[in-house]
Amino acid sequence: MIKPALGKAKAENIGQTMKIPKIAREEPDMLETVEQQTLTDADIVKMAIRHEERGHHFYTVVARATGEPEIRQVFLKLAEEEREHARAFKQILDSVHQSGQNIFAKSSTEYIRAILERDLFGTQTVGERVTDVRDTKEAFALGIQAEKDAILFYHELYSNCQSQEAKRTLGKLLEAEKMHLVDLRNQMEDLH
Repeated sequence: MIKPALGKAKAENIGQTMKIPKIAREEPDMLETVEQQTLTDADIVKMAIRHEERGHHFYTVVARATGEPEIRQVFLKLAEEEREHARAFKQILDSVHQSGQNIFAKSSTEYIRAILERDLFGTQTVGERVTDVRDTKEAFALGIQAEKDAILFYHELYSNCQSQEAKRTLGKLLEAEKMHLVDLRNQMEDLH
């Protein structure tokens, strides 16, 4: 389901400083699985889940750091939607485990590996990456780049998905990520 556009941020918030606490390194390196010889369907879906969890964490931390209620609501809404996306990928993972069959074309594995070698939220953990955000504009910019990377990754999954059920879910997730990109871009433009 495509959600309506997020509310508009106020223009005076362009230089709003973000007060983001230092966060301990809590996440395992996502690239460990990518470096394995064989990338399984379960590995691919687990990485998508991890991306959504990291997105949820990023948007939640940024929401807490902003002093502007309207911008906080934008990031909290995105955080909740990322959590919903993680649940959808967990359902796909369950079907991968239950069926025991490949849902992605094996010819796409190397391309997916190449995409995943650049972690969708960068090579730093979300905790490290989010502490680098100095203001609202940077938070929107990082969110925009992460959403673009997710769109590329999910489009490849969708294009190479052999399960009609998983493909339907991926199509919905892909559209939702596109809406996130549009909403974030619009919010950032409203800051000018």
